Amino acid sequence: KDDYVDLRSRYLQLGYEGHQVLIIQPFVRSKSPTSCKELMLEESVALVKTLDWKVIDTLIVGLNSVRKKELFNAGKLAEISDIVAQNTHITAVFLSLYQLTVTQRVALEKHLQVPVIDRYHL
Repeated sequence: KDDYVDLRSRYLQLGYEGHQVLIIQPFVRSKSPTSCKELMLEESVALVKTLDWKVIDTLIVGLNSVRKKELFNAGKLAEISDIVAQNTHITAVFLSLYQLTVTQRVALEKHLQVPVIDRYHL
């Protein structure tokens, strides 16, 4: 029952007016200069803060492609899942991509057990 209450609180943001997010800033390995990743992350943090959401943690993740059915390999997905599971303050993950496919969003939400929000749905 405690798991249910915790999960419900995370999805419905009970007791808090906005999300508390883990920001994931992806970049395509072959296309992004080194300094660009940090600037993109700074912009994502600023964007989330304009909504009066609280940034709990950030992560920069290299991808081979954003068009794959599964964005992250199993090891990276496990790492992200651990971050979310260990920090119960995280109520959502903001994945700073223009738009996730439905398949990508559903798979990530199933693994992470919190809403996954992209730039389009922000």
